[in-house]
Amino acid sequence: MYKRGLVAGVVLLVFGLVANWFLGVMLPSLATEYQNIAIFRPWDDPLMTLYFGHPIIVGVVLSYLWERLKIKSPIEFARFYFVAATIPSIYSRLGFYEG
Repeated sequence: MYKRGLVAGVVLLVFGLVANWFLGVMLPSLATEYQNIAIFRPWDDPLMTLYFGHPIIVGVVLSYLWERLKIKSPIEFARFYFVAATIPSIYSRLGFYEG
């Protein structure tokens, strides 16, 4: 179960990095705005490691929920997915902002 979760987390991380790069190429003004250290933390800040940990946490949690729930209904899994994805996302996003 955890092996599948780690694989899913790595896939999510790679997808996120590729999507981030692609958006930076397609929308250079957006990339410039994300590099504004008055708003966002710089990449060399230790708290930015949360950016890399978030997809791993989500992958492991969703793998656990998948095994635990046995997909009883799509609505039920969607509800658990919302909680599993939202709470770590909010936690990691709080570390991105300066101030």
